[in-house]
This record gives sequence, C-alpha cells and structure tokens, in this order.
Amino acid sequence: MDTYFTLAEPAPMALFKDKNSKFLGFAFPIQTDTEIKGILDSLRKAHPGAVHVCWAAQWGTQTVFQRANDDGEPAHTAGTPLLGQLVSFNLTQTLLAVVRYYGGVKLGVSGLINAYKTAGKEVLNGAQIIEKQLETTFEILSDYPNMSKALRFIKEKNLRLIEQQLEEECRWVVAVRKSRTEEMEAALQAAYGLRFTTQ
Repeated sequence: MDTYFTLAEPAPMALFKDKNSKFLGFAFPIQTDTEIKGILDSLRKAHPGAVHVCWAAQWGTQTVFQRANDDGEPAHTAGTPLLGQLVSFNLTQTLLAVVRYYGGVKLGVSGLINAYKTAGKEVLNGAQIIEKQLETTFEILSDYPNMSKALRFIKEKNLRLIEQQLEEECRWVVAVRKSRTEEMEAALQAAYGLRFTTQ
C-alpha cells in the first residue's frame, strides 16, 4: 500500500452526554508523536474544569505506531476505546482526544467505555478524512543543453514538480508515487544526459 488516510484539518468538536457527564471529542492531524503533548496542554488550558483529558494516537505511514492514555480513568476504559475508533476509521497521523466534565454520577466500566467510544466516533464522523499518497523524491540534474530533455521527461512521466533551478547546471526536485520508485529509477538511468539521486 502506498496510500494512507488522515485528517485534512482539526475536526469540529463533538459532544456526548451521559448521566450529567459531558464528553467533548476532538481530533487533530499530526505528523509525529512530538506534537501530542502541546495539543493536550492546549486542551487542558481551554478546559480547566475538566477532570480527564483522555486520548489515543496513531502515527507513521509504512510502520504505524500507537499510544493510548486513560488519564486517571479506570484502565482501558478511555484510551483503548479511542484507539479502537482510530483503527476502525483506518486513520494514521491522527490524535483523538476526549475531555470529560464529571456530572456527579459514576458510569461504571461499561458506561465509560461506551461514552469514550461514542464521543470518539462522533468526532471522527464529523471529520474531513483524506487519502494521501506516499511518495519518493528525486533530484534530477542536467547541464543546460539537456534542459529540454529533462523537462520533457518530467512531463511525460507525470512527476510532481517540487522545485526547479534553471541555470548553467539545471536542477529539479520531483516526487512520484512510491509504488513507481523502481520504474522511475530505471527510466532515469536510461535517460542520456540526466543524473539523479533518490531522496
């Protein structure tokens, strides 16, 4: 597989209520796990009256990593159901969080699992989910006389142009769908007058 699903942007908040407790669902696109703490800190700051900020995240594309946190709720009643929703929606590069305001009535283990699962599901139902391609980046080099050959190659092979410098030595940075990497390397090796590196 050379595609994955993630969020186009942070999702609109979703609200689920059970026995006076409020569960506010949030979902965010992330690139790496280093972003998680900052987002959670912002949620805690925005909701100082909340008793729990529980969350789960999946990140990575070829290898997917997972983390989940119950933030003081009984073990596996919050983070695990949220992670289950990320898996169910087939999402990576995504943080799913639920902020809980306690309503004075205990929900029990099954009630908590249902509440966090439902809040997570509701926010993801309202999210804009997109499919992204995994790409390989190439740097193509040529001298000036071979510039037209390089431009023709880029157009014919339908490569996505990221950057170009047209000087005495010409340089292009292009991207291609990951499944076409070997095909492009072979084509570039056969293209007289062009040099390349795979990035």
